[in-house]
Amino acid sequence: MRKVAKLVAALTITASLAGLASTSADAQRRNRGGEPAAPAAPTVSRAFGTAFAPVNTAIVAQDWATADATLPALKAAAATPYEQFLAAQTEFRIASGTRNAARQLVSIDAMIDSNGAPEADRPRLLVAGGQLAYNSGDYAKATSRLAQAVALGNATIETQTLHIDAMFRSGQTSEGLAAGAALIAAEKAAGRPAPETIYSLMARSLQEADRDADLSALLLDRMEAWPTAFNYRTAALVYLRVVPAENRNLNIDTLRFVIAGEAANDRRIYLEHVQNLAEEGLPFEALEVIRAARASGAVAATDATFNSIADTQEPKLAEDRSSLPGLERRALASPEARLATVAGDANLGYHNNARAEELYTAALTKNGADADLLHTRIGIARYQAGNHAGAIESFQRVQSALRSPLARMWITLTRAKMAAAAPAAPAAAEPTPAAS
Repeated sequence: MRKVAKLVAALTITASLAGLASTSADAQRRNRGGEPAAPAAPTVSRAFGTAFAPVNTAIVAQDWATADATLPALKAAAATPYEQFLAAQTEFRIASGTRNAARQLVSIDAMIDSNGAPEADRPRLLVAGGQLAYNSGDYAKATSRLAQAVALGNATIETQTLHIDAMFRSGQTSEGLAAGAALIAAEKAAGRPAPETIYSLMARSLQEADRDADLSALLLDRMEAWPTAFNYRTAALVYLRVVPAENRNLNIDTLRFVIAGEAANDRRIYLEHVQNLAEEGLPFEALEVIRAARASGAVAATDATFNSIADTQEPKLAEDRSSLPGLERRALASPEARLATVAGDANLGYHNNARAEELYTAALTKNGADADLLHTRIGIARYQAGNHAGAIESFQRVQSALRSPLARMWITLTRAKMAAAAPAAPAAAEPTPAAS
């Protein structure tokens, strides 16, 4: 994973020896001026101040050998928690100047463990310690440090993201998933999506644990929050792993979604879809998908498998088209929903969207109607016709546990299309100058 944040070369701490010059007289003057007095910094001993001077001079001069040679005396003079904190901070400056990440981590740990750090600095120290521990591969320590930082109020998105990643990497899968879900819920309540990285971290963990059902649910959430071709495709393909493989109609409608979302990027996706369409008796749509596959570059014009399927579907077109009027008459006259559904499917494949919707609507009133399949396909017909609001209304009628995830995919895609087509907000008008 790309690091969420990089530690700066030198950590800025609000308290240091250079900041200890404030006197009680200064504080009194501020109070007389109405300003609140700053918290008094702890004092240091004369011995500590004397030991600090040569180390600091060497650090400022970037004379790292001298700084290292004089540092032990400073550590030996540190008698209080605050002085121990300052000694560790000084070593951190040396570690940063020499770009020694391992030593940076040791000195940050010493600053934290001294219990002498000013309270205002503790959250930043804990974040820095967590980042350095993460970078060194000590994910358990990173998790602990970052958890403390969050508890102290440093709950930025970056800190929480790194914390969640560290939890997963240290084997705390359940805790990481719970923290990720809580962050997603909090961001949603605030009216904004959680970072896509959070979803991806959780998805990686669920995938590694072979928890496909939970992974599918999470990828649907990610797709809704971040509607992109990649997220459409991953949501659809994982969904197909958790639904019955023999349900060809469900597979067709799912891969129709992938194609409509311009998310198909692999020959296997196109091949599975084309084979199912051909087996379902939809030659025009099968040929249309073959053309799209070739145009995308995923399938070569010389691909023997696709060419063979095209050769079997082309001769069926004339007979298929000529049979539609008779099929529709029989379908509308029949009390059973099956023929009206088949007739609707044929028209949907030819993009006769209004006629397809009419036949599907008729099927809803007949015996044996599969309402969720029919509402899905009415939605697809409306989507293809550009009736996006009507498509969403139809998809929202899909209620079954099996097909409702697919309806969510189509709703997300439809809303994205509507948003893309919406006119941009007009620019604010320039104020009219007052007449002179």
